[in-house]
Amino acid sequence: VFADVVGALRFDAGVVDGSHRVQLRIPQGEIRALTLRLPAGMIATGFSGPQVATWRYDPASATVEARFAAPVSGGWCGLLSTRTAAADAASVAVGLPLVVGAEQQRGVVGLYATPMVALEMAHGGTALADADFQREAGELAADPLLAGATLRQARRLDAEATPLVV
Repeated sequence: VFADVVGALRFDAGVVDGSHRVQLRIPQGEIRALTLRLPAGMIATGFSGPQVATWRYDPASATVEARFAAPVSGGWCGLLSTRTAAADAASVAVGLPLVVGAEQQRGVVGLYATPMVALEMAHGGTALADADFQREAGELAADPLLAGATLRQARRLDAEATPLVV
């Protein structure tokens, strides 16, 4: 399984809400379940996609486990909603979900902020041009979650889900 994860994170006073598109390419065989490991401090608030029968978030292991109604082969795409508390106003670590068991994973994230929030990148990821992020994000960039927020930065993340500290 090969995974592409595109995330849009909206920074607001005290909280970071996320919308993540998880796209899988399954070159051979099929999968009956999917497990995502979330970065520290991030919780899942919703998960949807074709053939998703059930899903659950386990806070102890910071994982999302989804079971499919029927085996999935070829390709699959789902949407994960997340929330991260930003108790420390000076900095917060964020990242992308990691697809457990993927042979390879690519990830890009757009950092959006409301006018009340100033974002400064401390470290993590590789800069990505806003236009390149918009192209990769597609319809995710139009998510209602992002209403009232502006894209401030876009970053490419490695497969190990290196956290961004902003």
